[in-house]
Amino acid sequence: MEEHYVSLINLYLLHNKKINDETDILKVSNLEDLTETNKVMEKFYMYINQYKENEKKDKKLIDVCDINTNLDTSYAIYCLMIDNKPCKISYTFLSLLIYLLDYCWTDINWKIVHAK
Repeated sequence: MEEHYVSLINLYLLHNKKINDETDILKVSNLEDLTETNKVMEKFYMYINQYKENEKKDKKLIDVCDINTNLDTSYAIYCLMIDNKPCKISYTFLSLLIYLLDYCWTDINWKIVHAK
């Protein structure tokens, strides 16, 4: 099970590197300021909370759906792109990362975009 968490964090860091060219989870701009946070991990924490909140509201909000599924556009929608083609969609970013864990994600060209 621990391997699953490590893979999920590595996958998130790879996603973040693709988007922001930033992977240093220990990077803090001002080490003297104890209130300073790491932006990369702060965003990961936000995605974890989004997953938990969506799961509590309605399990459907954490589902990974086919691209042609009609989703309620009043919620945020994320899209998994493989080879620059839409592949899967979800209301929850972390659901798409978890979905990717079942694939050889190191061998494919993928990214997750905020579709709406």
